[in-house]
Parts: sequence; structure tokens; C-alpha cells
Amino acid sequence: MQKRIKQVIADLGCICQFYSITFSPERECRLQEYRNERLDDLSKEIFDTLIQDWKIHYLLLQNHLYNR
Repeated sequence: MQKRIKQVIADLGCICQFYSITFSPERECRLQEYRNERLDDLSKEIFDTLIQDWKIHYLLLQNHLYNR
């Protein structure tokens, strides 16, 4: 889970750096597309099978992707 979180943070940073104009439609579209992809991947995890620490990380990552 920690590897996934680090990857998401790095990917979002790269997207924001590539699309440097903050409110451009292309940037917002790409960020939304990426968030949706990661949320789909995350939803494939079976939450109940995760250990307690990973459940916390799962919820924090999910919240970060929803609210970014």
C-alpha cells in the first residue's frame, strides 16, 4: 500500500509539472482521468482482507483522490 501511495504522489506531481497552467482544461481532464483510474484500481482491493494499517492507508488514499 505504501508503494502505491508513493506512486500516486509521484504521478500526480508529474502530471501537475507537465501541465503547468493551473486551471487549464487539459490539466484538469488529465488529473480527473488519473484519479478515476487509481480509484478504480483501489476499488479492486478487498478492504476486509487488508491489515489494519493498510485499511487506514487505503482510506486516506481514497480520500486524497476524491478530494484533490
